[in-house]
Amino acid sequence: MANEVNRARKLVTSQSGHPIGTIELIADGEQAVDAAGSRKAITRFLLHLGIDVAPERSTDFKIARTVDADQRQRRQVTRLLDYSQHLLRRSAETRDDFWKQASPESHDTLSRKTRSYKDHLWKEVLGKLPDPSVPMNPRTRIIEDRDAWTTHEVMLDVWPDVFAWGYLLVPKGIEPGERRPVVVCQHGLEGLPSSVVNDDRSSRDWRAYRACANQLAARGFIVYAPHNPYRGKTAFRQLQRKANPHKLTLYSFILGQHQRTLEWLGTLPFVDPDASASTDFPTGERLLIVHTA
Repeated sequence: MANEVNRARKLVTSQSGHPIGTIELIADGEQAVDAAGSRKAITRFLLHLGIDVAPERSTDFKIARTVDADQRQRRQVTRLLDYSQHLLRRSAETRDDFWKQASPESHDTLSRKTRSYKDHLWKEVLGKLPDPSVPMNPRTRIIEDRDAWTTHEVMLDVWPDVFAWGYLLVPKGIEPGERRPVVVCQHGLEGLPSSVVNDDRSSRDWRAYRACANQLAARGFIVYAPHNPYRGKTAFRQLQRKANPHKLTLYSFILGQHQRTLEWLGTLPFVDPDASASTDFPTGERLLIVHTA
């Protein structure tokens, strides 16, 4: 308890080092803390209000009732659960009402019908940060050279002290002036760009990803495997919790990194920025993207 009080005191200290408020631990001994509303706590509270209660008058006030802290906490948690269940029961209806304007007549009208929803999702749900504010300053190095493709590690600046990085797999044999589509291979929780290029069949990465980036590069696609910062066990969740009060999420930063990455990919002379997912493979095959949870 004393550690928490000391931590709270640091949080209410101004930049000049002076305390903004007064936090005092009312305890009976070193471990046992007096119940809320105890005589000792009320006496100290009144003293801070400028009301000095003399020892001989300390019995003039009485605690009207005691609070069962366990029962109170149980009631609070139960109400939170009941409210969450209420929202859950209404979620399907709420979701249908929200999406009722997004009923495209065809694939061609999908983008137009859902544009406002995309803006809402980015700004109000995920949280939108300002556009990247520093030059991208791309840095690349070759980390693997195979017969059919070359793997580059890429780093791009996004905001001050924030950068994006990933792996770019470039097939060999691209003719001058030729442009090809880029397929993004995204790793999952606690993963890395190396997860989608690891072709060691005894590895955990192989069981999950089957070296999908390598397989696409071997078929002639340019592949980009970005790094998303949801790794480090609980470390990234600290960033998430700090971002939430600002109407931001972890994806606020990720989307800014992706924005910068797409900007850079569009500058490469062999990348076709207008290619869609229905583009044929350079080898004549068709691309089918399947998302699995």
